[in-house]
Amino acid sequence: FPFSHLDADSPEGIVDLEEGLHAKFNPPSGEISQDYRQHFRDIRFNLGKNKQLLGDLLYGEVSGARVAAMSTEEMMSDDLKKEVGTVCH
Repeated sequence: FPFSHLDADSPEGIVDLEEGLHAKFNPPSGEISQDYRQHFRDIRFNLGKNKQLLGDLLYGEVSGARVAAMSTEEMMSDDLKKEVGTVCH
């Protein structure tokens, strides 16, 4: 698991995020799916770029399950959304 180092001292939002990712993308067999891996990469990238979302996750303003369910576009920072919108248009 990408979050195999989680323990009782891990922020609740991070634990909730892992549980949400696992529930949404992994089959009952317990194997990590390609969809899980890709969405994990998307979340990791966007949390690095979107400090507001990261803070909201760590301070409980948004649940980990909600972040796990967000599209890549929903996770983008406002600046990145503007940049992508400019490039796409």
